[in-house]
Amino acid sequence: MLGAALGFATGKGQGLYTAFNPRASYFVQQGLSVGLRGAFESRASTSYRANSGGAFVRYYPVRNNFYVFGEGGFNIGKFRSSDVGPNDRRGFSSLNIGLGLGVKAMEKLSFELMIENNYYDKAPVFAGHNRGPQIKLGANLHFGR
Repeated sequence: MLGAALGFATGKGQGLYTAFNPRASYFVQQGLSVGLRGAFESRASTSYRANSGGAFVRYYPVRNNFYVFGEGGFNIGKFRSSDVGPNDRRGFSSLNIGLGLGVKAMEKLSFELMIENNYYDKAPVFAGHNRGPQIKLGANLHFGR
């Protein structure tokens, strides 16, 4: 499966965040997918930008034309912000947990809506540590059977 999602979130008094998440995964068995994902995030009101990559597992307990899924993953990345200096890039790691639903639009194309939360280890408050969950809209292309 190849896919991408656009996400939106808000933080307490920090404004709007946007995220772009490309992903690729392989179904190891029916309803269970493992893969790699990227994340490119920014905050509209500041110079905060973050890039990360990681691995995820996705499980589909309901698999029809309408489907439900849960996802969990681990990511590592770097962020930069004017709050820490223009050339200061700091590392972080995060766990992501998401729940979603989707609809099969065509044989190999589906659209999804997911709510996802990330739990960061080293990101300070001004970089989005207290950000709320992201709402993501995505599309996937399925290959194979």
